[in-house]
Amino acid sequence: MDNANSASQTLQDLWTQVDPVENTGMLRRVVFAQGKFYAAGGNGLPTTTQLVTGDATGTAWTKLKGAVTSDSGKVLNELYWNGLGTTLQGLSQSGNVVQGSIARPLRDWTDLTAAARAYVDLHGIVYYQPIYGDIATWILVGSNGKVFSRYEDWSGTVERTTTFTSSETVYCVNVIGVFVLIAGSNGKLLSAVKMPTGNPQSFATRTSTFGTSTILSMKLCNGKMFIVGADGKMAYSSDGLTWTAVEDTSFGGTIIRDIAYGNGKYVAVGDGGKTAVSEDGIGWVQQANTFAGTDIRSVAYGNGNFVAVGAAGKIAYWTP
Repeated sequence: MDNANSASQTLQDLWTQVDPVENTGMLRRVVFAQGKFYAAGGNGLPTTTQLVTGDATGTAWTKLKGAVTSDSGKVLNELYWNGLGTTLQGLSQSGNVVQGSIARPLRDWTDLTAAARAYVDLHGIVYYQPIYGDIATWILVGSNGKVFSRYEDWSGTVERTTTFTSSETVYCVNVIGVFVLIAGSNGKLLSAVKMPTGNPQSFATRTSTFGTSTILSMKLCNGKMFIVGADGKMAYSSDGLTWTAVEDTSFGGTIIRDIAYGNGKYVAVGDGGKTAVSEDGIGWVQQANTFAGTDIRSVAYGNGNFVAVGAAGKIAYWTP
């Protein structure tokens, strides 16, 4: 098919770097929630900055209170907003789960670790309403192939059985339609019906098109689920069950870390400071690299801007 982005990206498409916040280390996730951008990371040191907040356009950033106080958990892998309430959840490298209020972001975050600790490196979280019943469900995923289900109030931990082994990592989880999807090491992608925590939940293997390349992120973009990951691979699905590979992502063999959609554009980001743009999610064009080769870990869209974050605490925005 003809490339939907036949016009080459020009120098006007440069991302604008903003002043970083001190001591964030690698920023691993950025989200847009209730009209503002938030990002999470950390350098693991006593003086680390784990959480930062941007304004409505992502052009100015400030430090929030530290969310995790235990030395082993001072790096946040994930920051999540379920799109419904006024709370954000953060997941750490040592199984810590913390929760903060968007309405009062400068207040201390609530440590849910005593109730929800997973004792693994947590990487992904999703919230959903099961196909029946009134109590919502949390799914958390991480290292050692672990997948946990918890009730809405964080009680009742149930470890789900999947084909992920103890040597593999489940990096991402999301929902589409009646299905919850998990993905990670060796290109594994599994689906299950959105069941309540107290009921059995059987995960079936799906063909991800990634082969043995690791899947690192899974995002719902413009009504379709996208997966991205190692070796510059990307695929999409309208139902979470059948997947189509993107033939040329423009990343070559470079890792793609994340993807986002907004204002009629898809944006993918990855290692080496690479960013690419697409109008249909199929034909991709690399943008001019303004990250000086620094790895980018996450991207989000809100209020007309894409915001990307990554190594050395770098934050940048692009207005399509």
